Amino acid sequence: MDEQTQLRRRDFWTAIILMAGSAFMLLETGNIPFFDAQAAGVESGKWFNSAAVVPYLIFGLLLAFSVSLLVIAVRDGGAPRHGDLAAFRTTLVSIASHKFFIICAMLLIYIFCLVPRVDFVLATAVTMMALSYGYFEGRLRPAYIGLACMAVPGVYALAVHFPSEEWAKPHDDDWLTLANFVLLTAIAFIESRKVQGKVPIYLKWAPFVCVLTPLFLVCAMAFGFRQNVPNRTGLVFSQIEYHYYVTLKPMFED
Repeated sequence: MDEQTQLRRRDFWTAIILMAGSAFMLLETGNIPFFDAQAAGVESGKWFNSAAVVPYLIFGLLLAFSVSLLVIAVRDGGAPRHGDLAAFRTTLVSIASHKFFIICAMLLIYIFCLVPRVDFVLATAVTMMALSYGYFEGRLRPAYIGLACMAVPGVYALAVHFPSEEWAKPHDDDWLTLANFVLLTAIAFIESRKVQGKVPIYLKWAPFVCVLTPLFLVCAMAFGFRQNVPNRTGLVFSQIEYHYYVTLKPMFED
């Protein structure tokens, strides 16, 4: 296969991805009022005041670009053939693909299930621990264990506290996330010792790094840069915020 054909085959799959993404964003943009637009909170019938104008323009042009790229790729021999499809199926069932899909699942659980509903420190700690343990050694078993320990509190938080008004409710999902972080750490130590005969040095430090990193980050965001913090009523951050304003800050003001 020459370099030109390889390039066109990459263009083919790139065009497919761009078409799917731009079409999805155009559908989502359809939820924004267009002809009954608002300008500064005032009803206006002028379509050019709508917030949907720019997304329609950007993703419409992106869709047109992706269609033209697809046509060029097919015309120059970039369309997939039988051998390419067989190789693609082989790639899908490979270990690397499994790891990729597991990482995607972990990130989806973290972004859509844990972060809005669970304490930021606990959600980030269990995610970092799952990624560290799951991908440092290159084996699939740790990756699946990490995904399971994230999925349990993530699915629970999504099911029990789905609407936004439920996100600040009692800390049942926080405690479950903390329990799964401790469970994941224990399983990682036991399983690694069983397989390797010892606990790797990275794993000994991983739980501390996974807790201290989001702890430092959330404190810097909240008290240093004065930024908004996800789920301020979370199990850990609520205590940090309370002792900062009630215990620590008055000490320096006196």
